[in-house]
Amino acid sequence: MTSIAKIISREKFIEITKKNNFLAGIHMLIRTSLLVSCLSLADYFWNGQMVVLFIIFSYIYGVMISFIGFAGLAHELSHSSVFSSKALNKIFYFLACALVVENHEFFTRNHAYHHKNTFSENDHEAIGSEEWSKNDFLRYFLIDYTSFVRKYFYTVVNSLGFDGKTLNVIQNKYKKAALKIVMINMFIHAILWMLYNNHVINLIFIIGPFIGNIFPRYLARAQHLGLAKYAEKGPLYHSRTLLLPKPLAFLYANMNYHIEHHLAPSVPYYNLPKLHSHLLEKGLITGESNFDYATRVFLPYIYKGKGLNNA
Repeated sequence: MTSIAKIISREKFIEITKKNNFLAGIHMLIRTSLLVSCLSLADYFWNGQMVVLFIIFSYIYGVMISFIGFAGLAHELSHSSVFSSKALNKIFYFLACALVVENHEFFTRNHAYHHKNTFSENDHEAIGSEEWSKNDFLRYFLIDYTSFVRKYFYTVVNSLGFDGKTLNVIQNKYKKAALKIVMINMFIHAILWMLYNNHVINLIFIIGPFIGNIFPRYLARAQHLGLAKYAEKGPLYHSRTLLLPKPLAFLYANMNYHIEHHLAPSVPYYNLPKLHSHLLEKGLITGESNFDYATRVFLPYIYKGKGLNNA
C-alpha cells in the first residue's frame, strides 16, 4: 500500500497541509452570500408572484445547501483541516451539520472508521446504502421526502436521549449534538422571520437540504463505486478522482479529488488540487471525466443493480 510519505517530500507535505485562514474565511463568506442571495431572490419573486423564478432560486438554494453537508463542506470541517484554529473548525462543523440536520457526533465516529477500514463490512460510506430506482432518482432530483422525515424524526428523538431506530438510550454526546441542531435551527428560523417576515422562506429553509440533492449523492457514490476489489491496495486504487468545473468543485469542497483526500486527509480541501497536480506529474493517477464515469460505471450500476459495489 502506497503512503503519502513515499510520494512527496516532508517539505512538500508541510507546504500542502498548511492552512490558509484568509482563503477559508473568504470561501465561507462566498458560501453564506450565495445562500442568503438565493433566499432573498426567492422571497422577492414570491412576493412579486413570479412563481417560476421563485421555484428556480429555491431549487438553487437547495442544491447549494445540500453541498454544505457530509458530501462537501461539513465533511472537510470534520477533519479540522479548513482553519488553523480547532475551535473555528468545530464551530463551523456544528453549524454546517445543523443546516443539513445531521448529527455531527455520529458522523465523526463513522467517518474515522471509513478512512481506516475502507470497504470493510461495516464501512457504509464506501459500500453505500441508498436506493437508485427510477423513483428514487426522481425523488433525489426533486425533494427527498423520505430523508426529510427520517432526519427530522431522528433529530427530535435523539435530542430526547433515544436512538431513532431502537429507542434505546444513547450516549449524552449524541443527545447534546441533536439538541444543538434543534437550537441552532430555531435561532436561524427567528432570524429569517425577522429578515423576510415570510413563512414560505422559513419553509424553504426547512426543506432546503432535501431539494435537488441528486448532485452530492451522485458525486458521493463516485468516490468509491466499483472499486472494492482494490480495497487492499490503498487510496490510489480504492478511491476515484473526477475532474469537475471549478464552481461545482468549490461547492463540493474539492471532494472530487478523492484519491488525494484519502491519501492525505490532513490536506485542506483548497490545497487538494496541488496534491492532484503532484500525483499527475509522478504518473500515479490520471484524471477521469464525469462523462466516462457516468457511462462506464454509474449508469450500469443503476440499471443493472448493485453488483458493481463489490466488483
